Amino acid sequence: MAFNLHDINATVREKFFPVAVDNVFTNILLFYRLLKRNKVKIDGAGRDGYVVQPIIAGKYPIFSHDNKFGKINVPTNQIMTYAKFRFATLYGALALTREDENILTSDAAVLDTIKVRFSTMVTSLIETIERKLFIQEAVTEGYPIDSLEKIIDNGDMYPEYAGLSRIEFPEWKSYVMNKNKTSLTYSDLSNVISKIQLGTESATIVLTTDALWTAANNLIMEKQRYALQDDSIANLGINNFKIFNAPCVKSPYVPADTMYFINENYLQLVLKQQADERGMTMEGYTKIDLATVKALQVFFDGQLYSSSPRMHGKIINALP
Repeated sequence: MAFNLHDINATVREKFFPVAVDNVFTNILLFYRLLKRNKVKIDGAGRDGYVVQPIIAGKYPIFSHDNKFGKINVPTNQIMTYAKFRFATLYGALALTREDENILTSDAAVLDTIKVRFSTMVTSLIETIERKLFIQEAVTEGYPIDSLEKIIDNGDMYPEYAGLSRIEFPEWKSYVMNKNKTSLTYSDLSNVISKIQLGTESATIVLTTDALWTAANNLIMEKQRYALQDDSIANLGINNFKIFNAPCVKSPYVPADTMYFINENYLQLVLKQQADERGMTMEGYTKIDLATVKALQVFFDGQLYSSSPRMHGKIINALP
């Protein structure tokens, strides 16, 4: 049967696309938590294609007040500056072919087929985003997501982040503990937490591998009768335990032998302003390839950044 692309696109946009957006922001734990913390914002790129965000470049000096002379001390060093980055774009595409037209004989059959394909495509998109959130990947076209691997670094692997030097801006350096293929210890966990602590602020979540999650859980259990958990994460069906009040969660996408200690108060997800909904855009089915194939695309345009990477840390090359 000949497809009515107008009706198909309208149905997909109304019924399938909103579910896809919700799935992305529910199934990607970091996105879910940043959304709940009001750390997701909508922004647009400037004329040069860059998104500019204010960041903390140093500490404000505090002066004693001099009543006698009424002098006001104004710090001349740059406390705030701006990081610049480009939106990363990821997309999935669905095809309807001439063969589909010959096989599918009703509108209901067409929509049932699209629903299955759409769900599968969104699952693949979620998995791709999650993988790219943890490991920095090279791209041949466009711009990559700035991964946690790049954000949480002391300058050894990534001396520059978001256009700023980690040598010039100490707030841009994260604490990195290199275990050099030795076993994880309880003091390692304690040391990283203390190194990234500022006042009462410290890590709000720890993300790691299955093996190190088990090892850390055993270390925590040795120090207390039972391991506390974060109920909001447990209610999502995700096992976790707390390392000094920070829930520890395992992910198959964390690099081997690595633990990320993240303070989500200093992490932001920025989404493209021109998108349809929460950084995602749907372009309906149009004819391509000499009209033998019709394609629908779903785009995600966004970027992850930290206003102060020193508030995060990681352990690398750790054995269970």
